[in-house]
Amino acid sequence: MVKITPFSQLVSIIFFIVFALLSESFATILVQLIFISFSFLLLKGKCSDIITTDYLRLIPIIIFIFVLNASRGGGEIIFKAGPFVLLKQGIFRGLYYAAVVTELFMMSRLMTNGFTPDLLISTFYTIDRHVFKIFRLKREKTGPDKHSFFLVLYYVLKIFHIVYSELKLFFKAGKGSLKEKTVLFFNTVFRKSLDEYEKFNDVSVFTIKPVFFDYLFLSGQAFCLSSVIFIKPWMF
Repeated sequence: MVKITPFSQLVSIIFFIVFALLSESFATILVQLIFISFSFLLLKGKCSDIITTDYLRLIPIIIFIFVLNASRGGGEIIFKAGPFVLLKQGIFRGLYYAAVVTELFMMSRLMTNGFTPDLLISTFYTIDRHVFKIFRLKREKTGPDKHSFFLVLYYVLKIFHIVYSELKLFFKAGKGSLKEKTVLFFNTVFRKSLDEYEKFNDVSVFTIKPVFFDYLFLSGQAFCLSSVIFIKPWMF
């Protein structure tokens, strides 16, 4: 029995991005972490590697995001060395957006590992059809279009997963020069990305309907994230 579909996971990502930009509250991070845990429980067995030490590979990206934001904003100067300045508000902002990126990564893994390609592509295609219907846009094809926005978004998620997987191999590889490993990395990512694009021709596309847990999940998430905006806890 299907407990949840990609609908709720995709909309959850969109909700989180919007509310994370609007609120800038650490309560938003906590709320979304709870709903990510809920998704993991519903998809248990399909994406058992959502909690893994491989996430340590995100540390360089997290550090970059933190440093990028740490010198922005106002407040007390915590540290200063030449042109480099750490501001109190900037530190909070850096920690916040590092957490946002980490949770987005976790949700993308839930999307790509928790569902089959057929189910994912069918979901994106169904959403694409509804968007055309709502805005009364004309489309020449009755079948799926590989260049539609929502299907392009699907490929972006898959490419993100490919890049992450290849980065693990890049850092683990002990043989070869840095140049050789870099060339191999980009060549592999490019080849696998093309393979994912071509797989679209081999999948069967069908209409996906949200189930009860999708509505329950999204309603709860929207209510909790909206409450954070109105109550404004843990703001920086």
